[in-house]
Amino acid sequence: MSRDGITSLIVAVGLVVTLAAITAALIFLRVPDGNEQALLLLIGALTANVGSVVGYFFGSSSSSRNKDDTIASLTTKGSP
Repeated sequence: MSRDGITSLIVAVGLVVTLAAITAALIFLRVPDGNEQALLLLIGALTANVGSVVGYFFGSSSSSRNKDDTIASLTTKGSP
């Protein structure tokens, strides 16, 4: 896996873990009334970003990345 791929994976895992932790905190901990709206806003933003992560790793971006890797390997094998 390339350095960019590892970086993307680390960011993706970080987003998913952060969303899970904040969701668990919302469920199991008492949130002060003044902070509840901010926490819900944060969960909404993280959920949107996790959706982007899923789209990147499992959607058309993944297929496009595989295609680019295949083309790159074919061009390097074909060159002298």
